[in-house]
Amino acid sequence: MSFDILSLVHSKPTYKLTRLEFLVLLSLKKKPLHGYAIMKKLTQKTPGIWKAKSGSLYPLLRRLVKKQFIDVEMKKGVKKYHLTDKGKDATEQYITAWKELYALFKEMNKP
Repeated sequence: MSFDILSLVHSKPTYKLTRLEFLVLLSLKKKPLHGYAIMKKLTQKTPGIWKAKSGSLYPLLRRLVKKQFIDVEMKKGVKKYHLTDKGKDATEQYITAWKELYALFKEMNKP
């Protein structure tokens, strides 16, 4: 049985995202990136946790486009992905929820 850890927080996101979807959206928070740059960033920022591979990333990017969390723009023959307003909203909601969860765990670990 799976447990949704975000059910512990008051600031529950209104969008349902997998952890990987959230990480991809988070990687696009500052600026648009092409697929390879997203893979590189995720691999560097999550060392040993997730090794980004094109076989899993590109289908995920297509799903995020279909769900309208990201858009794709062609620039000089290169696809660049960027957050839509919905994607920005979802990312901020998840950041808020994870911060609240971190504060809860921190409080629970006080002596």
